[in-house]
Amino acid sequence: MHAWEAALKVADAAAGQSGFIAGFAYYELSRQSAANAERVPWYPILLLGAFTCSVVCSGITAYLHLQTDECDCEALEERRQRRSYLAVKLAYWCNRMAFYLYCVSMPFMGPVYNPSPPPPTPGIKEIALGYHMLIIGAVAAVLDIIFAVRDCLEPRREAEELSDEVDVNQYQSMDSMGNRALLMVGFIQHASARFVQLQQPPDGREYELYLNSLFPLVVSVGCVCLQLVVYMTFMSTTQLRTSQLSTKAARCLFVLFRISEFFFKLGVFLVLAGASLTGWGCSCPCGGSADYGTAVGPCGASSVPEGACYARVAYVPLTCCVASILLIVFFQCWSRCATHCDEDDGRTDEDSELGGVSVALDSLATVGTLAAGFVMYNITTFNTDVIRGPFPADDRPLFGLNPWGFYFLWANWLAFSMGLGVVVCVQIINARANALETTARKRYLAAVDSMLLPIEIMSLVSLISFVLAFGLLGMAKMAPPRVEGFIASLLFLVLLARQLQKIWTLRKAAEGSERTSVSVCHAFPASVLKGKLDAITGPSMIFGGFAYNGVSFLFRSGTLLAPTYVVGMATSFSSALYLTFTSAIIDFNLARLSPKAKEAFAATLGETLVYARRSYALCLAAFMMAFTVMGYIKLWDYGSPLSEQAVLSWKYGVLQLVGGLLGLSSLWRLRNTIREAARLARNGSDAQEPAGPELCKVRQMLANAKSGSSSTAFQVGNVFYEVLFSGVNLQDPVANFAYFGFAVTTLVLGSIALMISCELFFAIEELSDSLKCALAARLTTHFRLIRILYMASLTTWLCSMFFSSQVKYPELWWASFSWSCGGFVVLASACAWIRCQRTAKFSELSSDSSLDLPSEGS
Repeated sequence: MHAWEAALKVADAAAGQSGFIAGFAYYELSRQSAANAERVPWYPILLLGAFTCSVVCSGITAYLHLQTDECDCEALEERRQRRSYLAVKLAYWCNRMAFYLYCVSMPFMGPVYNPSPPPPTPGIKEIALGYHMLIIGAVAAVLDIIFAVRDCLEPRREAEELSDEVDVNQYQSMDSMGNRALLMVGFIQHASARFVQLQQPPDGREYELYLNSLFPLVVSVGCVCLQLVVYMTFMSTTQLRTSQLSTKAARCLFVLFRISEFFFKLGVFLVLAGASLTGWGCSCPCGGSADYGTAVGPCGASSVPEGACYARVAYVPLTCCVASILLIVFFQCWSRCATHCDEDDGRTDEDSELGGVSVALDSLATVGTLAAGFVMYNITTFNTDVIRGPFPADDRPLFGLNPWGFYFLWANWLAFSMGLGVVVCVQIINARANALETTARKRYLAAVDSMLLPIEIMSLVSLISFVLAFGLLGMAKMAPPRVEGFIASLLFLVLLARQLQKIWTLRKAAEGSERTSVSVCHAFPASVLKGKLDAITGPSMIFGGFAYNGVSFLFRSGTLLAPTYVVGMATSFSSALYLTFTSAIIDFNLARLSPKAKEAFAATLGETLVYARRSYALCLAAFMMAFTVMGYIKLWDYGSPLSEQAVLSWKYGVLQLVGGLLGLSSLWRLRNTIREAARLARNGSDAQEPAGPELCKVRQMLANAKSGSSSTAFQVGNVFYEVLFSGVNLQDPVANFAYFGFAVTTLVLGSIALMISCELFFAIEELSDSLKCALAARLTTHFRLIRILYMASLTTWLCSMFFSSQVKYPELWWASFSWSCGGFVVLASACAWIRCQRTAKFSELSSDSSLDLPSEGS
């Protein structure tokens, strides 16, 4: 592995993690008010720093790729190492700084969100909810400094080479574990901050007060374990990316992998145990209490129908979480027994590739992670948003605990508990399989293959519950209720059932014949089929989650365009979940077929692949269409009654309208351009037999286009949150237009980059090798455009933060302004240095005619 390739992989890993940190920080910033910022100013200041450092890290990495991906001349390799090393280090340390700032900000979530009467100045007791993040941040900082000093002082030793199989297995397992842990930490932290600290039992029973105090403690310890996993896996995979390791170092990493696995399972177990107490930990006093003011939370004295509160239905989270824990314990015990199983199910290496089961299960675990993550907000705010809904109350009667709210509670808790159960079970299987030798691993996976039904059922229950929870949002949280999402959910479940039946029939047909007669244009190898689905599944899952919350936070359901908005989000949600479900079930079936049956099965899925591609395009388009009308249904000022919001909607809603229409037209035009180029390449005469390096270059271009798509989707979704949540400063319309204008631009640019990436991948992969190279040559500009759009979206994202504090909390106007200025200086300096180094080296070597160098302007 070349040093510069390893360095870029480290930068990519840092940028990927930074994308999620920036998203979580941005989401929290969107929910801050002037009152909160005045009382706890350090919280938004630290979040702004974490956001800025994350964006700078992603920006440096994107520009580094933009400049180095084009350089293929071997003579430039040594110079490329030198010029990229400093930039990669800068990106890496920006990521670490974002991580530290994010950790330090977490303890302030308690005094920001806790509905208990807050003290004028938060003290040790009030920040106890997030003290563990301070410990993790401090330990991480010390270890990072030690590693940095050691790398500078300790000479590089010759390392014994390891087999590629060991490297790939460890890298993939730790990377997936770390990504899931990071997603869960972000969601759990924001959800657990809605803890309601009670001074009296919510429903008059003394044990309820004890359980109320136990809830944040258990969840916080679970977060400690998961945050440790995030740090250990990131540092370990960084070592795996940079160089080959000695045998001693490999053993240390293996031990670290087992430690990470233990803390991951312990963390999720504790989170489930703590979540079972949510009914008491997040309950307002039944019937209201004058002891709780409304300065921070909505648990004030008010008339709730029948004195309803979360504590009276606390058995719902308790039942769901205990059931999930019991299933996990059963699977853990059974897995230990299966490790020592010596039976053979009759399959041979030629008949089966059981190792693919682990890969297939990863897709189910990712679905479970996102389903569980995106419902966390609603399960912790059930008392304040549903029982004491609607929001804003605006002198309307409160809901209480009606039947729709009760069904909504069950759906969310089933999605959460079963989703996390799937994650832990999959981690148990994969971790144990990777710890075994090849022969023992095959025997173990053969035994596991016969016991996957519980995981399949849990995954299906989690997905169905997630869909039903989406449909019940409009019925349980809104006044007047919106039934469009509920109808869409029922229709979507029927579609899922038909899709499951269709794929099952195709699998049975493939098992019964070694070859299936299909048209050549629809016959794809299994590897190509998986590559296409993987390229679009990650972003679509994230869009599905954001569409769920997009409807969840519809506060003006009675406006004229509210039905249009709900239908658009329901279409985006359904398209994303259809694609996610299809990809997961195809991966799962492919992994359990023999090689010949696998190819026969893949050859019958041409029509399914076409629908998957259309679903992804529809997901983005519907999301953008809903965004165009969002300005006319959102809450622009949280201090004004609903009757006065229409004036603000007509004043500022034009930003979303124009941005959404421009985005839709750009998506349509670029999509048609790429498809027309594919048609010309298919019918043209410029196809030639490609050389090996040319095909490798095309593969690398596709990998570059695909990389970062999930973090880009996360960025787009969180910008959507920002535009949806943020209110305006009635005294400064210029800052409002600038802030929301740059945010809308960021969303549009990111969406276009995601669409181009998908279309390029599908257009090129469906062609023969000779046509791949021809089409890639035609679409070189589009590959470059993806990086440019991503870089531009990061820049406009940072620009919007110039005005963030001025819009939300004018007293701290300097906070976002200073962080953004510092971020721009660092980013611009790094990009200018990379560009100058590139120009200097090209000029230096341009006189050597033996070097085949691309032109500087290319």
